[in-house]
Amino acid sequence: MPEKKHDHLQHQHHAMFQLSQKVVLYDAMTKKFLLVRDAHPEFEFYKKYGPWDLPGGRVHAGEDPAEAIGRELQEEIGDVSYELKEVVTGCLMQVTRDGRVIDRTVLFSLALYTGGEPKLSDEHDRFEWRDLEAIENDSECKEWLKNAVAAALMRIKAQEGASDVLRILADFENYKKRVKNDEKELYGHLTSQIVTELIPVLDNFHAATEHVPADAAGSPWVTGITYIEKQFEDVLANYGVTPLEVKPGDAFDPTQHEALSMTNNQPLTTHDEKDNGDQEQESSVVGRHLIVKVVQKGYKIKDKLVRPAKVTVTS
Repeated sequence: MPEKKHDHLQHQHHAMFQLSQKVVLYDAMTKKFLLVRDAHPEFEFYKKYGPWDLPGGRVHAGEDPAEAIGRELQEEIGDVSYELKEVVTGCLMQVTRDGRVIDRTVLFSLALYTGGEPKLSDEHDRFEWRDLEAIENDSECKEWLKNAVAAALMRIKAQEGASDVLRILADFENYKKRVKNDEKELYGHLTSQIVTELIPVLDNFHAATEHVPADAAGSPWVTGITYIEKQFEDVLANYGVTPLEVKPGDAFDPTQHEALSMTNNQPLTTHDEKDNGDQEQESSVVGRHLIVKVVQKGYKIKDKLVRPAKVTVTS
């Protein structure tokens, strides 16, 4: 029993631990991974773990892992640019050096290739870009390599799936905004159309209440008509419909008013003529003519003109 314990202690004395990192470099354009081939078949690692490898190497004591990866990639494949992601898997490898068993913990990190042509050091004699299927079908690619690439591909697909979900959500949000804008536009169009058809009815109420004989002003019939008129105005106001504020003495504005006549009966640019592009005549009206009488009220929905006010103006 003591001898067995002594043998175990001797084995611990001869054992060593190392931390290594390897990079699963993925080209999203070709959907392939970079493999490098070991140039030293006489080494134990080649014989035990196969000729095909991933770029990377040992992490020195106290060295930052990201800096270690950058150093190893620079040494092994030159100035290849990449975007380092995260560790996707790991494994334990063992090699013997000078009679000592070295337990090497290897972490595999995913990196996205962004450019540059690999230039190999004397550690490797060849590189190839391969997809997972080609790697799995090659007997020279050992299980540790296949597992590392498969884990990296799973992470890539998960990230792509997450990106697809985010893209779908973004498209859906844009769709909702478009629908909301379309509904708003349609609502505004329908409201404008309905209001345009209802305003003449309100005009008739105004005409009726403005020409009530003096002896009938207090009758229940007139009171009822006046109440309905007010109720009609309130309903339209709830939809943002308000009359234009126009009164005698205001300056004539062809963008808000339609001139029916002048006090001396001379022709004048009307609202319809303004729309036909008679800008020169319009400019002669603005600032020179005043409103004498409001013949018919104008209306707007919020800031949009529904109907111009019909007026007479001074010459």
